[in-house]
Amino acid sequence: MAKIKLTKSVVDAAQAKTCDVELRDTIVPGFLCKVTPTGRKVFMLQYRTNSGVRRKPALGQFGELTVEQARSLAQDWLSEVRRGGDPGHDKAEARKAPTVKELSGRFMTDHSKLQNKPSTQASYQYQIDSFVIPAFGSKKTHEVTRHDITALMKRMEKSPTQANRVLSLVRKMFNLAELWGYRPDGSNPCRHVPKYPEKGSTRLITDDQMASLFAYLDKAEAEGLEHPIYLLAVRLQFEFAARMSEILLLQWDWLDLPNGRVVWPDSKTGDMSKPLSEEARRLLTSAPRYGNSPYVCPSIQDHDKTLRAANTTGHGARQTVSCGACREEESARNCGRCLNR
Repeated sequence: MAKIKLTKSVVDAAQAKTCDVELRDTIVPGFLCKVTPTGRKVFMLQYRTNSGVRRKPALGQFGELTVEQARSLAQDWLSEVRRGGDPGHDKAEARKAPTVKELSGRFMTDHSKLQNKPSTQASYQYQIDSFVIPAFGSKKTHEVTRHDITALMKRMEKSPTQANRVLSLVRKMFNLAELWGYRPDGSNPCRHVPKYPEKGSTRLITDDQMASLFAYLDKAEAEGLEHPIYLLAVRLQFEFAARMSEILLLQWDWLDLPNGRVVWPDSKTGDMSKPLSEEARRLLTSAPRYGNSPYVCPSIQDHDKTLRAANTTGHGARQTVSCGACREEESARNCGRCLNR
């Protein structure tokens, strides 16, 4: 174990032996160059932490670092050790830290699959695969900066709605990264990154369209132009101001006809209860049951075609009913409860 002032010429001249050879520096205590039997030359630093733990981590290879750079790094690490740090351990932990791709995998497995519906999971996975991983999937989770996030948003500026969804997803992922110990508390790189302004996309149904739609529903029912399930689903969507997916999932067991209420135990936004209007009660009381199906409107494949006949959409129907309730002096809070957004 030779002691010598390490210089470029000394390290260049060092020869490999049948076992490791250590050349220890006379200037910085613990700083050394290890020469392996294969001729590899690695700068290292031997130190003891304040708690008495011995460490001997690698600083880097000769060629990647000059002798001067390695010595300077060794001095910095020793200063950190004197302050109570453990830079070798920190380096090893950083090497084991997950990449953003690995973080996204845990996010889907340990969070999204437990908290979100399959449709939301699919949306998240699409955003991760299409935008997040290509942007910084190979980066260590703790290395992602606000600049990385703003650069991603800039690349997506022509798709502001999609960009905002990705930003919300990434913010959730990095919140959990803090919870799981991958980043320090309060270090979310999405913090202070603004969303793009979005134009409202909901088109409310006009009075003429409403009249046309219900005229068609009456005609289709009288003349048998549509399957009764289609007609019932559309009418119920207006009565409940609900998402069509909630109508399609509605089960007979969720109805409390005597008390005039219906409860969705697992809607998009959690448990949801809505009152039954007289028209809704009439529709449900007269609706047929189909075999042993638990669903009020089973096996609908194209529930939008009746709405398309009136040149409108299910979302527009839901918003129109809510606005109608507000016009009839319902409070904004109650309208929000009805929509359960």
